[in-house]
Amino acid sequence: MSDAHIVRGLLGVVLSAFNGKTAQQVLDFGIEKYFSSLDLLQHLNPTRDNGLQAMVKFIRAFAETVV
Repeated sequence: MSDAHIVRGLLGVVLSAFNGKTAQQVLDFGIEKYFSSLDLLQHLNPTRDNGLQAMVKFIRAFAETVV
């Protein structure tokens, strides 16, 4: 599977977790618990995990500007 497909898939997982939530709900949401419930993190190498965390950080930073 190509890198682009993996990144798109991870972004889809992140976006589905935050979809429909207010900015405050995004900030309050336990994304690590969500990832754990999916058994996602154990399947990612450190580089992918860092990228995933960067996506979450970006979305949360944007949510902070709205709150």
